[in-house]
Amino acid sequence: MAASAAKENIMPVIIEAISVVIRRKAIDEKYPGGYLAFDQEAPTMGPVDTLCADDDITAVAFMAPIDVKGYCDLLGTYGIGSPENPVDLAVIDQFTGAVTPCDWLETTGVDLEGGGRVLIARILGNNADTPVVPEGWTWENSITKNTYFMPNEALKDSVEYVRSEPGGLDVYREKATGELRYIGRPTDPTITMSQRVQA
Repeated sequence: MAASAAKENIMPVIIEAISVVIRRKAIDEKYPGGYLAFDQEAPTMGPVDTLCADDDITAVAFMAPIDVKGYCDLLGTYGIGSPENPVDLAVIDQFTGAVTPCDWLETTGVDLEGGGRVLIARILGNNADTPVVPEGWTWENSITKNTYFMPNEALKDSVEYVRSEPGGLDVYREKATGELRYIGRPTDPTITMSQRVQA
């Protein structure tokens, strides 16, 4: 599932949309079956196509705050921290940075070879700047290159729900332009827009 770095080649992870970054040590020690089980069960917990990891940290990206909350709540059942107590995990927004202060992780922007600029997260003291990315990730199809950002408070007045598509995509229409926007959803598609905005 995850792209994993060799022990002697610790790398940062890419941060896209709203990413949950988790210490690998916490997964190994607290998740039943350790990281191997976590990696195998990833498709049932979140958007596996956004999961990437090095030997220090793992990142999973979400496009809706309510999905981040659900994922963190699930990890919390195993004792793997919370955004309010970022001992084992941190939530980082691609646009605004860490949701809560975290003294073991840093973020920075880096230019990619061949073009494009991305946000990365790495353990403090790790100066590597070539990130691990999800399997199959390319700049051209990345969330970073193709993201349309709209603050939560603007969502309910600016877009309307259109439909859900197979594969966990919700489709919305911008009221002003009629342009369609897509949000990847790993959770229950029956959750309403107002619930998502309030999350």
